[in-house]
Amino acid sequence: MTRDELAALDSLVSPLIRKGQPLAHILAHHAEEIPCGERTLYKYISAGYLTARNLDMRRTVRYRKRVRSVPTPKISYRKKEGHHYSDYLDFIAKNEGIRVVQMDTVEGNKGGKLLHTLLWPENNLMLAFLIKTKEMKNTVATFDWLEETLGSEMFRELFPVILTDNGCEFADPELFEKGHDGKKRTRLFYCESRHSEQKGVNSDGIIACQMDLKFNKKAKQMEGISQRYYGKIADIEHKVLLLVREQAADHIVSGDVAAGGHAHNEHHA
Repeated sequence: MTRDELAALDSLVSPLIRKGQPLAHILAHHAEEIPCGERTLYKYISAGYLTARNLDMRRTVRYRKRVRSVPTPKISYRKKEGHHYSDYLDFIAKNEGIRVVQMDTVEGNKGGKLLHTLLWPENNLMLAFLIKTKEMKNTVATFDWLEETLGSEMFRELFPVILTDNGCEFADPELFEKGHDGKKRTRLFYCESRHSEQKGVNSDGIIACQMDLKFNKKAKQMEGISQRYYGKIADIEHKVLLLVREQAADHIVSGDVAAGGHAHNEHHA
């Protein structure tokens, strides 16, 4: 379309839109004068090629732009056999005193970045890892990075049992349990459906992250937010891995804190 044709189109369509006429009505009565279809007109208006704007069209302002949802991975129910909450209760009853780590994700804007959290409830220590999307490959990559950084032996000592919910980002237990050496690095169990409270009372660290996302617009979007941002919540980011490497796992920290660890895909941000 030439500039003159676009100018002629603008002089015809924009005044009618501003009078409240819908595009379908305009096209029906001026089909011979308009050299394009309804979809193209919407594109021209959204791109700013015409004087009329989206705000001038009631229906365009009323409806939100459609966002494609991330497909949920289809995991066979059989894969979760032996990983249900009843199995978890049996396991901890037979292994009294074993360390249990609670796993979750904290979401900002839907479809955007998240925090992958790991909580030791006995001392209320939480590690928060910034991940790009709510996909299982990102949460599994957190485990892979931790094992590579800590070593398989230390990883097994710190994460012997994981309790989480039935979110799609944790759907396949085998991917989380299998270590770099092909051996089992942890045991993963799931709460009952719609009963994530079975993980226990949320830590102050989880609440701090949720409150931060709720009231901090920049944090809620998580765009431009680095892993170091959440590490500074408690300002002990570098100390955590140092203490872990010194094998002080039983006395990592006392008191209520939230700690951010370097995530596998964000730690250089």
